[in-house]
Amino acid sequence: MIASLVDGYVRYLTRKRLVLKPTSTLTYATLLSLKVISSKFANDHIREISPDPLWVVESITHVRARERVGRALLEEIVQYLTERLPADAPVKDVIPEVEVEAELMARGEGLLQVLQDVSLPFEIDGTNEASLELDLRLTELFLLLEDLSRKYDERYLKPFVVTCFETLSDYIDVLELRWDHVDPVRCQITVRGRRRPISKSLAQELMEMPRRGDSVFPITSVDVARWERKISREWGREFRFL
Repeated sequence: MIASLVDGYVRYLTRKRLVLKPTSTLTYATLLSLKVISSKFANDHIREISPDPLWVVESITHVRARERVGRALLEEIVQYLTERLPADAPVKDVIPEVEVEAELMARGEGLLQVLQDVSLPFEIDGTNEASLELDLRLTELFLLLEDLSRKYDERYLKPFVVTCFETLSDYIDVLELRWDHVDPVRCQITVRGRRRPISKSLAQELMEMPRRGDSVFPITSVDVARWERKISREWGREFRFL
């Protein structure tokens, strides 16, 4: 079922001339999109799914595949699924999260060839960074960040962690970022004198953040340590910045 959804969606995009041809990167982004949808909407029906959480896929693909997969392309999957699956079908029944993960891992060898080895600025306990398990855990982490930001009114939690991830920068360097280091129009952030590309989703998030002085993130290392504990407790996996 999951394999046919993935392959069907890639063909669907190609037929609509939204992509030039099927690629491994597109297959990877599609599987991550299904992972996000199956996790975020596990207790909902197909008619209730939306493209809102697919920023997660844009961010991860931007770093892991070093390729920008636009939100418009990702959002097509919602229309594709709602046209082909019963509107009143529970998401957990027709897009089981465990089956999505199994399909991603089953295609591992082919997908890993298009992905970049990255040195993350944080550590996720029990995660093998040399396998697609990393991508599954990153998906879970980013969805959790969104939930925690709302639950605890932590305005800077999600953009801070995502900025560290997308720029692959030490959290201390991100703490030192000033607004004149951020170029949301060109989707770039300058860290320690080096320009680093960021996703459009992160650029938009930063533009929407309140400005309190010159510092992008008016927080301290004490806040970062508190976030580490909060993420680890809520996730059930130890998370810490390096």
